[in-house]
Amino acid sequence: MARFVLLLLLLLSPLAAHAVTRVTFLNPGYANEPFWENVDQFLIAAAADLDVQVEILHGNRDEKTLLDLAKAVSRRQNKPDYVMAVNDKGLGVELVKLFDSAKIPIMLVLNDLDQGQQQQLGLPRQHYPYWLGTLVPDNLQAGEQVAGALSGLMPNKTVPLVAIAGDRGTPAGLNRQAGLLWATRKHPELKLRAIRYGFWQESRARRQMTQLLTQYPDIKAVWAADDQMAFGAIDAIRAKGLEPGRDILVGTFNSSAKALRLRRSGAISALAGGHFMAPGLALVLLVDYQNGFDFAKDDGLQIQLPLFHLLIPGTALFNMMAAHDWLDINFRAMSKVHTPYQGPHRFELQMRPRP
Repeated sequence: MARFVLLLLLLLSPLAAHAVTRVTFLNPGYANEPFWENVDQFLIAAAADLDVQVEILHGNRDEKTLLDLAKAVSRRQNKPDYVMAVNDKGLGVELVKLFDSAKIPIMLVLNDLDQGQQQQLGLPRQHYPYWLGTLVPDNLQAGEQVAGALSGLMPNKTVPLVAIAGDRGTPAGLNRQAGLLWATRKHPELKLRAIRYGFWQESRARRQMTQLLTQYPDIKAVWAADDQMAFGAIDAIRAKGLEPGRDILVGTFNSSAKALRLRRSGAISALAGGHFMAPGLALVLLVDYQNGFDFAKDDGLQIQLPLFHLLIPGTALFNMMAAHDWLDINFRAMSKVHTPYQGPHRFELQMRPRP
């Protein structure tokens, strides 16, 4: 069952003369999934700082549930000012058409459209004027980044590598995989033995890694498209009597508490995270758009941000990710309404000093 999160915030504001911005976010995951929980918490912190009323509806990994929620929102008498949605499992086209028909502006975040979907819809605002744009992380760069980090940990050595990718249809996963393939060309010491598709499932990745260890006993590294699949791979490595981080390096993505703990212990050797910020940063764009600062002029309609960062234990970024405390982030400094400035949006994480 979808969970509703409603925030009615702060009357004293530079935007007090404007109507409260009301945004509905269609989250395709579960409320208690580590990644989607991070997405929600970061978005809620952004809404609190930007004086936005945000509603989060969860599709619980079920396309029909998410579409039913979307249709219910589109039929409301009191509609939100904006909807943010994810092109999860190829639903982006249907969601854009649905909300354009309902005359509710929609922003796609996290997962971009694939090539076939882009051919169907065209560009944002081209055929569907209520489709405002997209904001997605650079998954191609991230895929290369993690693979390159694995190579850097074994300098001047051949690195037999296997990969457990996400699936064959999710743009984020496909772009991470493309980044991995680019890295193998850029770093010829990376010898990619095989790619399997774990479909983002820990148990499936565990079985696949068990098979890969038998098929390719010379494996020195595994690249997994998310942390859940990395956990399965680590279990399989340990079941063979090997030590992850020593006998076989593990590289992956996300900043869940478990992933950070394993990165700190060394079981995960390369970890990239930060893409959960995309909906919260898109909220900055929507607040500015609502108040006359159209991001199309300086940022474009299809925005790709380098949101992934290699997370190194002991650094300020790592500690912030571990604390999951976003309430000290100054989102207003990113907003042209709250902090006027020229040019593209500056998505820098500035922290307010604690009293």
